[in-house]
Amino acid sequence: MVLLISQELAIYARSIQLISGNPCKIRARHAIFSNTRPTVFTCNAIMASMYHAARYEEAISLFQFFFNQSNIVPNIVSYNVLINTHYDAGRVDVALDVYAHILANAPFGPPSVTYRHLTKGLVEADRIFDAMNLFREMLNKGHGTDSLVYNNLISGFLELGNLERANELFDELRENERLVRVMELLMRLIWSGSLRKE
Repeated sequence: MVLLISQELAIYARSIQLISGNPCKIRARHAIFSNTRPTVFTCNAIMASMYHAARYEEAISLFQFFFNQSNIVPNIVSYNVLINTHYDAGRVDVALDVYAHILANAPFGPPSVTYRHLTKGLVEADRIFDAMNLFREMLNKGHGTDSLVYNNLISGFLELGNLERANELFDELRENERLVRVMELLMRLIWSGSLRKE
C-alpha cells in the first residue's frame, strides 16, 4: 500500500474506498456530517458516484452543497460531472449554462475533455449544429484537435445520414493529427539538440 503523506490524500483515498464498497447515499451522508472538511477531490468522487448511479438530482444538490454552501472551490472535474449530469437528466441548456459560467467565472478555461462532454451531449440531443459551433469555438480558442470531439461530430452527421459532412470531418481530423505528429517530432528534435542553427 502506498504511504499517503497528507491528511487530504488520506481522506481522498478513504472516500474512494467507501465509494467502491457502499451505496451512494451513505458516502454523501458521511462527507456532509463528518468532522473533517472534504476536499474538492472527495467531493468530485462522491458527485461522480451519484452521477454513475443515475442519481442526478442528488449529484446536483451535492454540487450546490459542496461548492456553494461549503465554499469549496470547484475544479474542472467538478464542472464536467455537473455538465454530464445535466445532459443525462435531459437539461441540455442548463449544461450549456454551466459551460458559460466556467467561461465567465472560473480561473481556468475548459480543456478539450469539457468540449468532449459538451459535443456528445449536444449530438445526443439532436443539436448537431450547436455542437459544430462549439467545436469551431474550441478550435478558435487554440485548443488542439481532439479525436473524441471529432468522433462525436462524425457520429452525429452519420446519424443524420449526412455522409459527405462526416467524411469532411474525418479528412480534417486525419490532416490535423498528421500536423500534430509533425509538430511533436520537430519539438523533440529541437529539445534533444538534433536540430541546430547552422
